Amino acid sequence: MTMVNSPGTDAFPRFPEFPAEIRIMIWRECLPYRVHELDEDEFYQRSLRAIPIICGNRMTTQMNLRPPAISRVCRESRDLALRSRLPLPYEEMIEEAFWESETMNFGLIDPSRDTVHLNWIYWDVVYECEGNPVEYLAWHAANSAQGGSLMINDLAGYDLSLLESIPNLVVVTRKIVIHASSEYGLKSGLFGLLGDAPVQFVDISDQKRLDEFFALAEETQKKGDVTAAQDLHRESSQDLQEKLAIEIDRILRRKLPTPEHRLSHMRGAIMFRLCTDMCNNSEEAEEGFRPPPGTTRIPWPISTRGRGRGHRGRAGLIGAREEHLLERSKTSYRTRGRLRNKVIA
Repeated sequence: MTMVNSPGTDAFPRFPEFPAEIRIMIWRECLPYRVHELDEDEFYQRSLRAIPIICGNRMTTQMNLRPPAISRVCRESRDLALRSRLPLPYEEMIEEAFWESETMNFGLIDPSRDTVHLNWIYWDVVYECEGNPVEYLAWHAANSAQGGSLMINDLAGYDLSLLESIPNLVVVTRKIVIHASSEYGLKSGLFGLLGDAPVQFVDISDQKRLDEFFALAEETQKKGDVTAAQDLHRESSQDLQEKLAIEIDRILRRKLPTPEHRLSHMRGAIMFRLCTDMCNNSEEAEEGFRPPPGTTRIPWPISTRGRGRGHRGRAGLIGAREEHLLERSKTSYRTRGRLRNKVIA
């Protein structure tokens, strides 16, 4: 077994002498638990409102689609990491779950560890897709992953029964972007064991973990001398839960069969994203927090992409095997979309 030189292998040089079964168990424990984004955060990329654009989000989305960190350690770990990721099972998807949008992500998912998330917001891009995005989320949450999540705004546009069909439903109430290097994110210990899970949900009932993430956000915002400051005000876990209950009642008031009815399986969370482009940081930032050369700086330019369904390439981010799987998956899904449109027409 060939292994690269790294602090980990230097500190444990006899690891290759373990039986293969033990090594595989250890590698498997190193695989990340990710939030698989079904679509890009279009709101952040091309907001037309008078809201400061904090981040383009593209780097975080791309990082989140990369193979796990252990894929770059040795052949054995790479084989395990790549085999853990599969295309979404579009061929098995029911007709009602079909959805197509310019913001869709065609990425590989670890069905035994990942959850699926929908960034799409009902009132923001309702006229820019075909099909039902929450049906799409619900199907994949039940059949492709370990649960699903959506933005709280999406609760307003859909039937209660559809929302209740999403297993382990997480409702995202707020989004915070942390601009820092991948090394800094790894050192924090907050973005997965090996720092390769750049999108994290923190349950609003977990006060300790919330405090850790907000402390990191405050620290990096100060060190980055940011162009557009985020609102990083903190609230107690109890206040967050009470506010969420009030908001859910307000949004779903007319849909609940009784005043006492609740989405019992739903939990609220705050999303934290790690952007290693540091696109919101200025040139006056502290050493280690300045944007890398070539970074597109904030203010993020409003997207001029057409209404087509093209997907940005990720050359150099994934291997030939994964690229082949993705291309086959995209072709299959788009072919199904064309056939579906012919039937409807």
